Amino acid sequence: MASKTEAKTVKRYFIVNPAGAVHEVDYEHARWRLGQKKGFRMAEKHEVEAYLNTAVQVAEKPIARPYTEEPEAIELPAAAD
Repeated sequence: MASKTEAKTVKRYFIVNPAGAVHEVDYEHARWRLGQKKGFRMAEKHEVEAYLNTAVQVAEKPIARPYTEEPEAIELPAAAD
């Protein structure tokens, strides 16, 4: 049994909703949301850092990119001759 002075450590999970908002949730909530419907995903490292450094996240300016069915454009380096 843990003593009263020991702090309970809880693993933190950061997920992104379809609108691009980052949320910190517990394990059960993360599993529920990630399995619930399209558009929820785990936040990337840079998104978590931005979330932790933002005082207030507002709907008009989400931290992450919103979900889209379209694949994200990828820039490829020029082909070598």
